[in-house]
Amino acid sequence: MKQHILIVDDEALFREICKEMLEEYGYRVSVAEDVPSAQTILSADQVDLLVTDITLPGADGLYLVEHAQEAQPDLPAIVITGYLTQENMLRTLNLGVRGFLTKPFFYDELFQSVEKVLKHSAATQDRLLLNRYHPLIGLGEEILSQTDKDVLAPLQSVLTIALNHTAASQAVVATIPATGQPKLLASDGFTPQEEFHIPAYLAQLGARLQDQPAGEPLVLELTSGQLVLAARLHGGSGVNGFLALFQIEGKSSFSKEEEGLIRLLSVQASLALRQEALPTTPSAPDKAVLDLLAALQPPAVGSWSGDERASYAHLAIELAAALGLSTEDQQLVADATVFHDLGKTLLPAHLLDKRGPLTASERETIQTFVDMGAFRLARVPAYRKASTLVLSHRERLDGNGYPQGTQGGALPLTAQIVGVVTYWSALRSDRPYRGSYSRDAAIQVMQREAGRGYRNDVVEKLLELVAPGNRH
Repeated sequence: MKQHILIVDDEALFREICKEMLEEYGYRVSVAEDVPSAQTILSADQVDLLVTDITLPGADGLYLVEHAQEAQPDLPAIVITGYLTQENMLRTLNLGVRGFLTKPFFYDELFQSVEKVLKHSAATQDRLLLNRYHPLIGLGEEILSQTDKDVLAPLQSVLTIALNHTAASQAVVATIPATGQPKLLASDGFTPQEEFHIPAYLAQLGARLQDQPAGEPLVLELTSGQLVLAARLHGGSGVNGFLALFQIEGKSSFSKEEEGLIRLLSVQASLALRQEALPTTPSAPDKAVLDLLAALQPPAVGSWSGDERASYAHLAIELAAALGLSTEDQQLVADATVFHDLGKTLLPAHLLDKRGPLTASERETIQTFVDMGAFRLARVPAYRKASTLVLSHRERLDGNGYPQGTQGGALPLTAQIVGVVTYWSALRSDRPYRGSYSRDAAIQVMQREAGRGYRNDVVEKLLELVAPGNRH
């Protein structure tokens, strides 16, 4: 997706020249003549860089920067001024403005400043991306902690996120019973007069989506000029329905990013409808949960797919059973194995897919995934006990693990099981900085770790379960 730059200046010719130049370089550019019109754009669309003159009619550009950063704390800004005062310079520095241009200047200077700010703000961009994912992560927590009685609450959250992060103005979630017309479960953005048309919309969508693969986005036109982005919900457990976003007349088509978002939200809507109490026999979480975790991980970091998460959860159950643990503990190690890397969804992507060696500071940042994942998981009642294993699964017998450096007999057997299974999986998976280990090479590494990082009996049983001919 093109990076979006907002230029705010009261000189129309200056705005248009800057807009034309930056668009030639591949940016998407919006313009505004004063603070109110700029705030309208900022509230309606995602902006990656704010470029503003200090001197504007009414409130000045630094007021705009300050209030824009209240809503989007990491929004980078470049300010322009025809005359520089000590007060303006101090205000600019206090706001953390990334670039400063004094009129008159060559227009190439603006481009160079824009390039510098955007290219050298990797950490800022990572936080912006994280801010976009936070609503999805929060929704996942809401769904996982729901009871059967409050299924409509997370569905309404699905619609709220959809409307806040796309160009859609209206949204619905509906189910399709085995017999009969689609049934509305939740809607948002419709006036009382417009709600009258919803049954007709649902009937048309049900017919158009019946052969569409689950989760696959489809853009269609229901009425003249009315575009709809829709996706069927993921089937199973009686779930059959769809999520649909309606765009107001006159807007352009939906973007690939918006199509990707509805794909994720359709998984979460499906999960909200299917979420039940944990089974009494050990098992991996619902496949929709597994797929959602996989989708939230950056694709290049060697993270597990949904099926791989289920497979390693079953390996953890088998290992716990072979070591004589109770059914309850088997379920805990399965859950902790599935969610062990939840915290990586909160880390900067450029660190996770870095191909070269990490610096000491970068390594410390990476290791915080354990704490962050455990903290998040602890907020979900069904997985609160498993969160303690997520917190300690990177500890080692020799005390060289993290985050606490706990060693020896202080390490619970359940945490050692999760650590061994996830370590084995890491060896057998590709990483940005290396290829996967062969089975024989991985076995040799595990044997060296026996008695050092992990208990001998845990490593011994694991290697029996992953011996050639077994499915792991």
